[in-house]
Amino acid sequence: MSTPCSDAGPDIFNHNVETVERLQKPVRMQARYDRSRTVLRHATARGFTTKTGIMLGLGERQEEIEQTLRDVVADGVQILTIGQYLQPTAQHLPVERW
Repeated sequence: MSTPCSDAGPDIFNHNVETVERLQKPVRMQARYDRSRTVLRHATARGFTTKTGIMLGLGERQEEIEQTLRDVVADGVQILTIGQYLQPTAQHLPVERW
């Protein structure tokens, strides 16, 4: 089965998890952690080099970060970026920690 993404033949398939599972709902109202992991597993299974990213600074705990890292490795993700969350507007969640 072909999809627009697979037809395009990207060098790297990117889908960001964005944050740890506990913070998904407040950070990404329309997204789900399990669905993001499914997307990444599917792309990996189709032979794509996969990349994801997470932001830190939203109140995640050390053990949650470690679990997220274990999850994406288990999903076959080859590239992970970690960035500092910066509050884009006053309507967005505040930075909990630098």
